[in-house]
Amino acid sequence: MYATQKNQLRRLSQHEFNALTTLCRLSKNLFNVALYECRQYFFA
Repeated sequence: MYATQKNQLRRLSQHEFNALTTLCRLSKNLFNVALYECRQYFFA
């Protein structure tokens, strides 16, 4: 089980919100790529 943290950020401009959304998506994608590579190393 993963420990997650959820924060509510208020008073963000549209530009700040879009930047955070993009960074979160890129972080998720980077984690998934690293996990895939590790699994390929051990199981393929």
